[in-house]
Amino acid sequence: MPEKVTLQGKVIGHISGDVFTTRRKRAVHFMRAYNGYAIQEDVFGRLLRQGIRIIRVVETDTGTVLETTSETFDQHGIRFDLGHGRQVALDEHYWDIRPSGQLTLL
Repeated sequence: MPEKVTLQGKVIGHISGDVFTTRRKRAVHFMRAYNGYAIQEDVFGRLLRQGIRIIRVVETDTGTVLETTSETFDQHGIRFDLGHGRQVALDEHYWDIRPSGQLTLL
């Protein structure tokens, strides 16, 4: 069963094996200033300590799935604080993007 990841008592995602998955509405959570998605810095640190290798964002409003490695997120992420705590954002350029309806090869 996937392990819940919480922030301030709210579930923000799940861990299954070495994959962290979070479901986000692009219209609300996409960081236009950084052209990507962000994770709270302390949550990201917890994910690294737990051995997470893949970070996955499922856009609930578009069906698009974005994936990257935790190493890429760490190396290319931009650290910032806009008043909601320290976060790390990764530009969409560094994500593997699978549009809604696109099949995954096994």
